[in-house]
Amino acid sequence: MPGSGPRKMPAPRQYIAILVTWLVLQLIAGINAGAQRATAALGWLLALAGFVLGPFGKQVVNLFTIIGQRWGNFPSSPTASSGVGGQSIATLEANAKAVG
Repeated sequence: MPGSGPRKMPAPRQYIAILVTWLVLQLIAGINAGAQRATAALGWLLALAGFVLGPFGKQVVNLFTIIGQRWGNFPSSPTASSGVGGQSIATLEANAKAVG
């Protein structure tokens, strides 16, 4: 049945949201020079956020995740009781008291 598969295009409301966002930025930019600089910065921020959070951003995050899993040697979840060099915090405190 046509249209029963996954959607390939964004919903029309997403196009309207983009149009309204850039329209509001354009209106605010017309106030004065300071507002123009602020809306230009916000426009770049929105464009970069869309780039990172969009389909390309998901591919970049997946790439960095794969790189981290293959070459990273970091603990997956540090615990509150872990200290420096695998020693517990209690052992580190005891050594600090013995030294000083």
